[in-house]
Amino acid sequence: MRPSFVLPPLILSWLIGCLLCFIFDHQVADWPLKEIWAVLIGIWWLKPTVGSPGFWQKAAPLLLVLAMGCWGAVRMHRALDNALPPPKKPQSASGWVLIEGVESQGTWGKNYRAELLKSPDQPRGGDLLLALPQQVSTQFLSAGNKIYVRAWAQAVDQSFWKLKGLNTRWRVQEYCWSDQPKADNYPWFLPDNPQVGAQVGPHWNPELRALYRALVWGQKQGISPEMRQRFSQAGVSHLLAVSGLHMGLAYQWMWWLSFALWGVPKKARVTLAIGGLWAYAWICGAGPSVLRAAGMISLWIVSRHSQRPGVSRQIFWMALWGSLLWNPLFLFQVGFQMSYAAVAALIWGFPFWKSFWKKKLGLWSKHMGEYGNLGRGVGRIIVGAQPLMQLIGISLIAQLGVLPISLYYFKTFPLHFLVANLMLVPFMGLVVGLGLLIGLLPSDTWWSVPYAYLLEGMWVVVDYLGAQDQWVLTLDQS
Repeated sequence: MRPSFVLPPLILSWLIGCLLCFIFDHQVADWPLKEIWAVLIGIWWLKPTVGSPGFWQKAAPLLLVLAMGCWGAVRMHRALDNALPPPKKPQSASGWVLIEGVESQGTWGKNYRAELLKSPDQPRGGDLLLALPQQVSTQFLSAGNKIYVRAWAQAVDQSFWKLKGLNTRWRVQEYCWSDQPKADNYPWFLPDNPQVGAQVGPHWNPELRALYRALVWGQKQGISPEMRQRFSQAGVSHLLAVSGLHMGLAYQWMWWLSFALWGVPKKARVTLAIGGLWAYAWICGAGPSVLRAAGMISLWIVSRHSQRPGVSRQIFWMALWGSLLWNPLFLFQVGFQMSYAAVAALIWGFPFWKSFWKKKLGLWSKHMGEYGNLGRGVGRIIVGAQPLMQLIGISLIAQLGVLPISLYYFKTFPLHFLVANLMLVPFMGLVVGLGLLIGLLPSDTWWSVPYAYLLEGMWVVVDYLGAQDQWVLTLDQS
């Protein structure tokens, strides 16, 4: 069978298996999921030697679909099994925890995803939600820190956290450090690295430095809630998340740098460039949108250089499956849903937009050619407007793809998103490209001065557009 036919049913059955296991997790805990999956795969593998060929030709795809569904259930069950069981009633707790990353932040403090390493109250361990108030979080804290905390443990009552596999919240009362990485020797290979780009703009104001780290390196810890709100109301909050634009520019930089390696085969340079792409993705935190972009770009590059051009739809399904295979709980994260919804809308909707406007602009150009030299000049201008129409189409289709999700979660939708994207997206190539170059240099350079003006100008536009409340559609939340 052709992969374009087999791949979607297999991955959809895998997703259905994940969802069923999540919904009925308390009932399937004792099911032999691994054994069922192994038996189904084994029966499918033996299809040429068991039974009549006609029967197995019909039954083998169904068995493979069932096996993929069981595999999805196994993966989801393992992800849910890592959660720390919630206490029956609120109680005090203490133990060593390993910080895995920031889940959310506000004016009151931050929520961290953490792994319980050792505790007299919970010897089994597991993942938990660590709530650190602002008055407690006064020192350097990031992924990879191990700290000893005394906290008030209680069950999580918000379904949002339960969907992320976090059933228990520890509200920290006091803590002490252990093995705290110093600011000058933080391991480069850990995500959320506070030293990435830290040498850039030492004389910039804190807001501008936070904006630089968010736009280029995906480190949004320093972004204030007010700045996040401005980006959201302007319809360009996707610029704060590392996406396909960032990944594409990172790969292009790595590919250009690989030309300095004289005599190295082309395949080796491609491998090094893809390795650099994934290193950048890991430094940026390896979130759902980052993994999606890095996965799709890597698959496209490999298919292109192996003389086997991949269809964008197949690459989409493979990247979706790979992300959820890495962490099935990504399925319930807003960033994951919006990222793949936007890409799906572009893959299935943009070809119609492109062919429609290419035909329309061609007809208009031909019609204007009937009016002499002036008409032919206008016709060339119309034909030259194709890149602009493509940019408008990308922004419009992507925003329409995430419209239902945005209205469901945030109850708001900016109606002037098209203007904001047309004004800001063309400059993102310059912002990210120069930002990567400056951030990888060992010390600050004179380039950071004009670069700072570029960031300030971008923020002025976002701040102005985000303040236009009359252009923000808000659903009645009463």
